[in-house]
Amino acid sequence: MKEGHAWLAGLVELRTVTYVDMPTSHWPMWSRPQDLTRIIGEISTAHGGSGPRSA
Repeated sequence: MKEGHAWLAGLVELRTVTYVDMPTSHWPMWSRPQDLTRIIGEISTAHGGSGPRSA
């Protein structure tokens, strides 16, 4: 970050981070969409999200 990569600057401010490994390549939204959706939903619910909303 100190090398001048401005697009990474906010990472030094993160305090609570959980990384989730998925057995996939760079684009899990294409190769593992159901798994990615489940993980995002679990994280959202655990941090106060109320789940899907009707449009």
